[in-house]
Amino acid sequence: MNTYKFIETFSTPIQFGNLQDSDYVAKLHRYTLEVRDNDPEGRKKSNILGYQSSFLNDETAKQLMRKLHAAAEHFLLQLKFTTPFEIKYDSPWVNINGSGHSNKAHRHGDSHFSACVWVQANEKSGAITFINPNPGHDMRRVWLSQFDKYIPANSGAYNYVPRSGDFAIFPGDLYHEVGPNMSSQDRISIAFNFDVKQPNMPLDVLNVS
Repeated sequence: MNTYKFIETFSTPIQFGNLQDSDYVAKLHRYTLEVRDNDPEGRKKSNILGYQSSFLNDETAKQLMRKLHAAAEHFLLQLKFTTPFEIKYDSPWVNINGSGHSNKAHRHGDSHFSACVWVQANEKSGAITFINPNPGHDMRRVWLSQFDKYIPANSGAYNYVPRSGDFAIFPGDLYHEVGPNMSSQDRISIAFNFDVKQPNMPLDVLNVS
């Protein structure tokens, strides 16, 4: 009798977690509204009707990255990065999507990795959809077929419905989009990018100026 070995190669890593601190999340909520009040124009990037702030470099922004540092380290260790390594954080920004607002598919430039913290979100405020980076999912008609169960090997996208306090870490070049906010409550998040620096790493893989 034949025996077979089925493997799912070249996976895309995404790590989810929760801040588990409602008081801190409430502090972030107040902070994001202050950011919008102080910078009402913001900038136009992937947001469709929603608000996106300019880059932030104040103490509250820095504190958030410090709070997620252990999660970022865990993510990199799960990927088997050789130690020691240094995490180089970029400045965060605030996203606020009101009712009907969304974000078109985009990626975060040349950054190694990205993180998103949901300050306010509910089951109707819009899922984040991570798009399978395998170009074959756009070209091969077989992926239009129906499956009894979706697994990483046959899925063209992965949807995640965040709640307040949740966060995600994922590759910076992974395309993702946010569905329309179907609730009356603003969907608020803070996002940032980071690179990994290791001894003797070639400069052409670092986003340095």
